[in-house]
Amino acid sequence: MPLSYRRHDQFTVKEGKLVEYKGHKSFSMEQLSIRAKHTQSRRHISPVACGMLNNEDGGIILMGVQDNGLIDGLMLSKAQQEHLVANIIDTFDRYRPKVPRHFYDINFIRVKLTNSKTKEDKAYLSDESNIPHLLRTTKLCWCDHRAMTSINLGFLHKCWLIELKIHPRDHSDPRTIKFVHTSTFYDDSRMFQSETGKAYYRIEDMTKRIA
Repeated sequence: MPLSYRRHDQFTVKEGKLVEYKGHKSFSMEQLSIRAKHTQSRRHISPVACGMLNNEDGGIILMGVQDNGLIDGLMLSKAQQEHLVANIIDTFDRYRPKVPRHFYDINFIRVKLTNSKTKEDKAYLSDESNIPHLLRTTKLCWCDHRAMTSINLGFLHKCWLIELKIHPRDHSDPRTIKFVHTSTFYDDSRMFQSETGKAYYRIEDMTKRIA
């Protein structure tokens, strides 16, 4: 992928079995509000990742992109990026079995603003903190409050695409061989169950639950 994109550029590749666009970053079920769960106005991203893992062909999930491929980007401080990575890892660690770290990568790709008059300033408040991030909740984390304070003071954070890359399953990789032979799967199909205890697979651009 390129090192950066411009906001409101559009991907020509449509969503499919190996590509999914998400305009938000709510990865786990716990990050969805009660309203979103009931109205299904927003769906958490974990089932898509689970489906790509179970298909074994891999795939890419891009957060900060509309369903039609239009790039919005997500304004994130460094601490918010670290929070997002921690949340994805925490969710994968709750899969059954736990998803090995070499099965996926998390990358941040810069999105540049199209309005040349808009200036992105260095964050006013330092991101340095030893406070743990809030996970598995809809509540705002300390890093979110700090980022909002900086924005209210007129300091913009940079915009990013978050790329979650699920690697195709390499059964010749010694790490994968060890994982398959030492892990406990819920049945003989050797499929992952998500953090909610449900398993999924991908068909074209849809994520289906395994009954």
